[in-house]
Formats: sequence, structure tokens, C-alpha cells
Amino acid sequence: FIITYTGSLMKKYGILRLVDAMKYINNMDVELRIYGDGDAVDYVTEAAKQDTRIKFFGLISKEKATNILFESSVLVNPRSSSDGDYVLYSFPSKDIDYLGTGIPSILCKLPGMPESYYDFFIDAGNGTSVELAECIMKVYKMPINERLEFGKKALDFITKRIDPVNQANRIVKMIMNSI
Repeated sequence: FIITYTGSLMKKYGILRLVDAMKYINNMDVELRIYGDGDAVDYVTEAAKQDTRIKFFGLISKEKATNILFESSVLVNPRSSSDGDYVLYSFPSKDIDYLGTGIPSILCKLPGMPESYYDFFIDAGNGTSVELAECIMKVYKMPINERLEFGKKALDFITKRIDPVNQANRIVKMIMNSI
């Protein structure tokens, strides 16, 4: 069972909480794979030395990162609304990328995220290590067909949402409503 995080390994983005979530997961067949670079590299590297289920691969190309996502059982973005004022206006593109893979995703609801997204990811609440671990185990316990169906619904939602015609219609509607 492969948990994947790709991207900025910045403490302010919650990566430490994701790494620490592994302390609350006793299953030896659960593996956390981390790809990226940032101010939390030393923490992640040390955690990988302490827990063989944590694998740190460093910085890789965007193309390789995209391919790696499809090897995953679940994708996690631990960024939460408690990570600072910047999240008030944040909607990480990573969330859209993750949902668009068709792999179940664990995310935290952010103030800038439209409610229409809520049904398509597992909500990690405040993104604490305990909450992340609980969500990971929730996906782990899902029957494979249920996991695949959940991911497929997210993929379908994102595909329809970012369709160029739908995007253009939303822009026109926004403009018309502001006149």
C-alpha cells in the first residue's frame, strides 16, 4: 500500500505532520514515498532512517513525478487551513493534479476551495498527524473496487470541471455577474 507525496517539502505545507502520521500506522505493508525538496529535507531524511516504511527520493522531474502518482494507492496533500494566512487564498494546483489522477486523495478543506470539490477527496480535517493516519487507514481498509470507484469519480469531476468550454462559460458568467 503506497502513500505518495510529491512537491515542496516545506514545513509550512504540513509535510512534517504527514511524516509523523506514520508513527500512528502499525501496518508494515504501508509505505510512504516522498519526492521533492525544501526546508524539511533533513527531517524527512532522518525519519526515513528511523522508519524503513518511509522512502525519500529527493527532487525529480515533473514528468517522472506524474508517472509516480499512478503507482500509488493514495495521494496525500497535508496542507491545512491552520498552516497560515496564505491558505485563505490558496487552492493548491497539487489538489487538482491529485484528483485528476483517479487515485484516491487525502486533502484538507481550505477556505479557497469550492465546496463542489468536497465529495471527491477524503477530508483530513485539520491535517494533524493522527487525522492523516486515520484517513490513510480508511483508504487502506477500502475494498480495491471501492477505492478505484472513488478515484474514478474524482477524475470524472476534474475532467468535466477543467474542460475548456466549461471554463470559458464560468468566466463569462463571472463577468456577466460583475456588470
